[in-house]
Order: sequence, then C-alpha cells, then structure tokens
Amino acid sequence: MGPLGVQAKNKSALRNGAILGGIGLGGSAIAIYFAMERNFEIVKDMEIPMIYLAGSLSYILQIIYALVLIGEIYTTAVGSLYGFSARITDVNSNKAKFYIIGATLLALAASQLGFSNMVKYLYPIMGYGGVVLLVCLVISRFKPVKSTDGMEK
Repeated sequence: MGPLGVQAKNKSALRNGAILGGIGLGGSAIAIYFAMERNFEIVKDMEIPMIYLAGSLSYILQIIYALVLIGEIYTTAVGSLYGFSARITDVNSNKAKFYIIGATLLALAASQLGFSNMVKYLYPIMGYGGVVLLVCLVISRFKPVKSTDGMEK
C-alpha cells in the first residue's frame, strides 16, 4: 500500500497506523508461531495449518478464520495490484485498465499453482530478485551521475 501512503494528508495518522499495524502483525505472528509449534506433529504436512487449528477449537471459529484469511488475501492482492499498476503506468490513464486486467489475469493464473508451490518456487525467486535490486542500488549509489550536458557530477 506504499503508493497510497504517499497520498496521505495526515502524516501522524500514517505513522501511527504503521506502528500499530506492525505491532498487530508482530503479535499475530508470535501467536501463530506458538500455536503451530505446540501442534507441529499434527500440522506439519498441512497447506494452511491455522485453519485446522482454529477448527480444533470451534467449527464457527474455523469458518470465521477462513473468511478473515480470504479477506486478507484479497486485500493484499488488491493492494499489490494497485502498487504494481501505479509503478508501471499512470493509473488514471486509459491504458491503465489493460495493465490492471493483464496483471490480474497473470496473478490468477499463478494462483492455480497452489499455495505451497508458490511459496516453494516464487518466494525464492522474489528473494533473488530483491538481492539483485539491492546490488543494483548499491552500485548506482557509487556510480557518477552524468548531467544533460554530458559532464559528470
């Protein structure tokens, strides 16, 4: 949601939201870790073990957890799609809808691979891409910049 953060008018609300969101996500991650660590032998081969663990407490809780998880996936996909589209085109232009539809169709096709396959194959690729990006940023930091008249700055 980075591209939307730039458009925020109230910077203190943006900062407070980021801090509270980070605390909430961190607390949730710790709770999930302890729940799965305690039940590791039961959930080690499951695609989405937290749905099983929620169901072991209550069927209603399992349904609620699954719906919240679907909502989280959807909002992450929409935010990522918006951020991706905002980086490659002007989202207010006429051609933006073609980029958005194309990216959505590619994401839909990728989602058919299955969650565990996406984690197994796409996460490492994204990690390697991040390392390449980091190296390029470091190199560009120390590379002299040429001005429009051809002189180095």
